[in-house]
Amino acid sequence: MERETLESLQEELLKRLDAYGESVMDNKDYEDRVKRARKFKKRKMVSEDE
Repeated sequence: MERETLESLQEELLKRLDAYGESVMDNKDYEDRVKRARKFKKRKMVSEDE
């Protein structure tokens, strides 16, 4: 009984992760903006350290 429940939970989780992955792909340009912002922040920190 427990094993079947675990397996169905695992399948549900994988389905949700797939759906999440698709929505992440839709947000690709958002990710790019975030990466650029992080690079800018890092550069700013480096220049403050010098």
